[in-house]
Amino acid sequence: MPRGRTVSEHSNPPQQSLRGLTLAVLIPCLLFSAALAGWDTYRDLYDVILNDGFEQKLEAVSTGVASFIDGETYTALGRPTRVTAMVADPLKPFIWALDPDRGRLVTVDMVTGGATPYAALALDDPAGLAYDVPRDRLLTASASTGQLFAFRSDSVVLTPLGHID
Repeated sequence: MPRGRTVSEHSNPPQQSLRGLTLAVLIPCLLFSAALAGWDTYRDLYDVILNDGFEQKLEAVSTGVASFIDGETYTALGRPTRVTAMVADPLKPFIWALDPDRGRLVTVDMVTGGATPYAALALDDPAGLAYDVPRDRLLTASASTGQLFAFRSDSVVLTPLGHID
C-alpha cells in the first residue's frame, strides 16, 4: 500500500465550483460596472465641455486670439469683400480678382469662395482683369484714362502697355 494521504473524489469539486462561480459571475459584474462608470464619466465630461458655458469658453478663446490681431484687421475680417473682374489662373488653383473698394488684387479660393487680399495696386480705378497666358502676366486698365497696364503676380509693378479708346 502506498503511504500518504488518500484523497476522495468529492473533496476537490467544491473548490472548483467556487472558483467557477467567481469567474462566471464576479468578472462580468466588474466589467459591466467599469463600462457603466466610464460611460457616466464620459457623459458628464461631454456635458461640461459642450453644454455648460460653451459660449463663454468660445468668447474667451476668441477674445484671447483677437488681442493679438491689429484692430483694423480684426474688423476687416467680418466685412465682406466685393470682387469684380475675376479671371482664373492657369498655373495656380485659385482665381484672381479685383477689389475695387480697396484698390487691391485678391485671390479667390475655388473651394471655399473666400477672398484673400494679395497686394495693393497702384491704380485708383482698375477696370477689368485678364490673364496673358503666353507671357504669364495679368492685364488691367484704368477706367478713367483708358491706360492699359500689365503686371506679374509676384511683383505687382504696373507696366504701361498702351491706351484703350
